[in-house]
Amino acid sequence: MSVLMILMLAGGGAGCAAGPQAAAPPKHARFVFLAILEGLYEQNVDAELARSVLQAPAPGLFVAKCPLCDPSRAAFQVYAANPRPGGYAYAEGELPTAVRDGLKSPERDARLKALQAFVEGCVERKLARTVMTDADRAAFKAWAAEGKKFGMSVKQARFGDSCPSCEGVNRKK
Repeated sequence: MSVLMILMLAGGGAGCAAGPQAAAPPKHARFVFLAILEGLYEQNVDAELARSVLQAPAPGLFVAKCPLCDPSRAAFQVYAANPRPGGYAYAEGELPTAVRDGLKSPERDARLKALQAFVEGCVERKLARTVMTDADRAAFKAWAAEGKKFGMSVKQARFGDSCPSCEGVNRKK
């Protein structure tokens, strides 16, 4: 995957161009992308497991055209393509057993729940270590809430009642 493609995906690529998110700052989609990519590296996720998340049987684990799923999916794609850049592992810990086992589960509901927990943890860690003004944090939360509304409006009925990326990014404290 080219650097240009990665930047397009991280910056709110074609999947985010439709609906109310068209004017959303690319920095929010990039934040989600980087939070999840960092989490994949930090938690030393097995590359095969990352690929299995991407290749989940229909209807999959990501909502097409969702502004929160697109950067989440892109992070998994980048990681699966290059899990050990330069031969280095960047792990600071391990993927929690419950999340790992959930993502490996043959049950779709367990996989959705595990993906939500993973996304939630990644975004929470990134928010905790990122310096943001109150206005920036409020803008991110507003974007995420609008993104969830839009994502839920474009998901197919067979996808289910919720989206793991939307729920994970929009965690309420």
